[in-house]
This record gives sequence, structure tokens and C-alpha cells, in this order.
Amino acid sequence: MPAMWRSRLEKALQKEVPYSREQELRLPDGLRARATESAVLILCHPLSGAEGDFGVLLTKRSEQVAHHKGQISFPGGVADPEDFQQGSGLLTTALREAEEEIGLPRDGVEVLGTLPPLLTVTGFRIHPFVGVWQGGDLPPVSIRTAETEIVFWAPYSLLCSPGTYRQEWVEGLGRRFPTDVFYVDGHRVWGATGSLLRNFVDRLNE
Repeated sequence: MPAMWRSRLEKALQKEVPYSREQELRLPDGLRARATESAVLILCHPLSGAEGDFGVLLTKRSEQVAHHKGQISFPGGVADPEDFQQGSGLLTTALREAEEEIGLPRDGVEVLGTLPPLLTVTGFRIHPFVGVWQGGDLPPVSIRTAETEIVFWAPYSLLCSPGTYRQEWVEGLGRRFPTDVFYVDGHRVWGATGSLLRNFVDRLNE
């Protein structure tokens, strides 16, 4: 990651930037109390042939997963007790899941910071870790489990482009909720992933 972008990312992650839709304020207290702890990795890396731009790695979940079938997500998943026994807790969860899902060696990722935890209407508390690959070229990433269908990059320049983002409404818990939506190369990125991307972009553009 070029020094300019690295510095900008580090400064952005130190800011106090709320989620644009503040889902937590509208969700039942009982859901918050029993939420399942999970973690994701927001991996940033320079794009080949696009000087001055970088990409954010995204995956498409397969139809074989229990939750969020066919949706776009970051590499990640539910925390295992063993993750905390290893000392790094939820960070270990994010790195372990990325390694299992797309073959990204966990020891090559440098975490620059985090976004605030996000509570979802489906009962997960997501802890997002933002990282970059240490050193030179990123090793090839590929689908390693039946849970993942596609791996692709969302260019930061595209995420900021007019028309890429919009607010839409979804149903959940018998209510309608606003959701952040990005349209990236034919993919509809919404829900928790959309909210995380919106917060990430807001920080860098602030």
C-alpha cells in the first residue's frame, strides 16, 4: 500500500464516524443482549493498472450457507472459543476466516485499525478490522470453501462515484429498515456490508 494511502487510512480509522443509518438505535434491546459475536476483514490493496486507486476485497456467499445466502460480504464469520484462547480474540476470527475462505495467509495481513461494531437485524454483532497486505504483491486469493461463490475487488474510486450508492428499504423483524446499498459491477452490496462500506467511505471522504 503506497505511503499516501496508508497514512490516509490510518487517520480515517481514528475518527469518530457513526454509521449513517444507526441500526443499533432501532433494534430491540433483547437482540443486542443475545447477539452472536463475529468479525470480518476489510482488506485494502492497490489495484493493478489503476495508479492512485485501491480496491476493497469482497466475496459473494453461496446458497449453501445458513445465513445471508447469495449476499455480498467481507471475509469473516462467527467467533470460535479457540480464537480467544489464542490471545487475539475477534482479530483472530477475522484473519482465520479469511484464510479459510479465500486462502489469504493470516500472518501477512497488517491491521491498521477498526470500524465500530455493527449490530445486525439478524442478531450478529460484527467487529470489522481494516487491514493491508504487508510487503509486495498480494498472494493469489481463491475460493476455498463451499460457503464462498465469488471473490472480487471493489475499487475505491467506484465506491465514491455518483450513482454507485443509494439508500433503499428492507423488511426485518416485522419493520422496514433503511439500508446502505452500493452497486458494484453488477453486484448489489447491501445490509451490514453496505453499512460498513458506507462508514469506510465516509471516513476517507470526510
